[in-house]
Amino acid sequence: HFPGIEGNIEDWDVLNEITTNRDLEFALAGKPGYPTGREIYAETFQKMAEEDPGAGLWINDYITIGQGNTDGELYDRLKQFIQELLDAGAPLDGIGFQGHIGLFPTSIYDVQAVLDDFHTSFGKKARITEYDTDPAMDDSLAATYLRDFMTMVFSHPSTDGFLMWGFWDGAHWHNNAPLFNQDWSLKPAGQTFLDLVFNEWWTNENGITNANGKWSTDGFKGRYKVIVDCGNGNILTDTIQLTEDMTFVKSGDELVKTSENLHAREISLFPNPASHTLNITSPYPITSVRVFNSRGQLVLERGEAPLPIRALPPGRYTVEIRTTHGQVLKDFVKMD
Repeated sequence: HFPGIEGNIEDWDVLNEITTNRDLEFALAGKPGYPTGREIYAETFQKMAEEDPGAGLWINDYITIGQGNTDGELYDRLKQFIQELLDAGAPLDGIGFQGHIGLFPTSIYDVQAVLDDFHTSFGKKARITEYDTDPAMDDSLAATYLRDFMTMVFSHPSTDGFLMWGFWDGAHWHNNAPLFNQDWSLKPAGQTFLDLVFNEWWTNENGITNANGKWSTDGFKGRYKVIVDCGNGNILTDTIQLTEDMTFVKSGDELVKTSENLHAREISLFPNPASHTLNITSPYPITSVRVFNSRGQLVLERGEAPLPIRALPPGRYTVEIRTTHGQVLKDFVKMD
């Protein structure tokens, strides 16, 4: 056991580049309990799950998107190793695809083909990791490619994250980070990133309800701050987690997603703040409970209460409680 690990890491890159870095596999092959040597990989996942049960556990490699491979020996080897992990019961949460893009960029159609293939084959979450481009790539091409690449990744049903391999030239292995020059001036690709994330994919809407007191809009999934001016100085401010098509009604001083008349005050959390276990009381059967951190990321999901929250880092969280009569969002504070 390693004290201090649990609850401090959001995601672990448990296995990195095992398709080509195979020294451990070959060293163990043929020894008792290790006929191929790769049995150690599933054991490593199991050990990490024991050490940090609340963290996501991932495998990460470069031989697909970063290398422009949609098939071939290394591509098939990665799929084989992932299948072996799953067959051995390894608690694999997701697959990382390194995004070191060369001077002749991987076709966006090939990016989609890779994501489609792994999603169909394994049904696991995907994440682009280590994104950057070749230092010799023209700035205009780098910006255009980033736009198309991020659009593909953002729209794909399997992906839940995009990690750059640095963002500033002053701290990058090739002195060529995607977003900022050495003097912190914004690169064309940096402007593309800002335009997509904070403009095109950012929802900032307002409107007036109709005669029936209803107003609707479209929005990207995520965490929203909603302000409702009810007139006569009565202003409601609440936070919601948009995960699907939702209808909210004003219930007291909260917004409640509901299919029937479920009132937020009918559901309570205790203790709050909490450190080990969070209990939920509801007059209706609970069908699912999801916990989101302050960044809107799903960190815990259960089919019922109580919730084991000991592994969560201290901070403020939102609980999405679904019942047979609708859904309520409640906040709680996790203490040490």
